[in-house]
Amino acid sequence: MNKKGFGLPEVLVFMGISMFILIVISIYLNRYFRTDNKYDTKITDKSIMPAEDTDQYYQDLEDSLKNASIKYSFDKNNDYVITVKMLKRANLLKELKDPVVSTNTCEGYVLYSYKDSSYKPYIACDGTYTTFGFDNKFVN
Repeated sequence: MNKKGFGLPEVLVFMGISMFILIVISIYLNRYFRTDNKYDTKITDKSIMPAEDTDQYYQDLEDSLKNASIKYSFDKNNDYVITVKMLKRANLLKELKDPVVSTNTCEGYVLYSYKDSSYKPYIACDGTYTTFGFDNKFVN
């Protein structure tokens, strides 16, 4: 019998190692090319973004806007728009800085709904990020 070549055990080990490497590569490629609309947002300039978790930076910024709005005193028996300018005047919020591009500032507002007592924050950060549904008429 010819002893040159590979037997079944060697081929199975080779296939197992190859499958493991392919699975690891596919996981990293999935993370790299993932498009996640978890926070119902859109990124408008991807060239300046860090590798991961950029949406979380902006989600934190939206959360701070929402938390300041909850502390703001207004008539909660009607729908209401609370702008960043109003929160600054009430000393509840400082300047909204873009967490990715530190020289950019962000504008924003929170829509309060009387029907379900909910607060929905919207921000726009100078071309790098805009919350889906942001409307300029509320910040001007």
